[in-house]
Amino acid sequence: MRLWTVAVALLAACSGESAPPVAVTPPPPPLVIREILAPSPLELDRQVRAAGLTEGIGALVPTTLPPAPPPEQKDRVAFRTGVVYAHSLLSGRTADKPALLANLTAVAEGMATLGASADLQKTMDTAIVHLRNDTSSREDFLVELDAAVAATDPATGWGSGDQTGPLLQAGAWLAGINLVAKAVVAKADPTAADALLRHPEIARYFLDYVHTGAGADKVGVFLDSVKSTLTTMESIAKKPRLDIADAAAVVEATDALLQLN
Repeated sequence: MRLWTVAVALLAACSGESAPPVAVTPPPPPLVIREILAPSPLELDRQVRAAGLTEGIGALVPTTLPPAPPPEQKDRVAFRTGVVYAHSLLSGRTADKPALLANLTAVAEGMATLGASADLQKTMDTAIVHLRNDTSSREDFLVELDAAVAATDPATGWGSGDQTGPLLQAGAWLAGINLVAKAVVAKADPTAADALLRHPEIARYFLDYVHTGAGADKVGVFLDSVKSTLTTMESIAKKPRLDIADAAAVVEATDALLQLN
């Protein structure tokens, strides 16, 4: 903004004429929602491996899809789509092709229900075709899928009229954290618990949406459960040090929400 103002003033001085005031429209402020986005499922898996849990979390992904909510329940559709998206990425390297195709088809259908753009739907369709025909490596496919979702800003919705905000990202993050916590419990590694489960700012980011943002006026058992789970996650993450009992508490809190959905 300051550079624009100086440039206009210099041009007026060089012309030797008294230029009328020039109204400079400042660029829109950056969206806060971009500054604290949850790590993608692939990033969570990298963090798990870096923390010494070398098996990763892909093997812990459920082999069945969560039940599909009615299409008019958009918040639940968004959350479930995020859960299945996370499971698709995390199991994508080793999953059987039919199971992975079923997951991806569910993600594509969820995005279509939310009104995702034609470009995003085309990207999803192309990714599914590549997987079905083995025309790209699994690794390339996962990066392509991850980038397709990451490029969409939840502040603007997935399509015209979509008001689900960051609930798809919330579903993906909580599904991933659920598996991370299960891996920590299985390994009985308190150091990994402290390193991997301390995300109070991410829990607060999603809580701000359901408490004071566009989701504040939404009510119902599902949203109440989302609030309760995120509040528990924030409370645990703010403890001075996390241990296996805390990891087990994360599993319990997130399992309850994921099973409800």
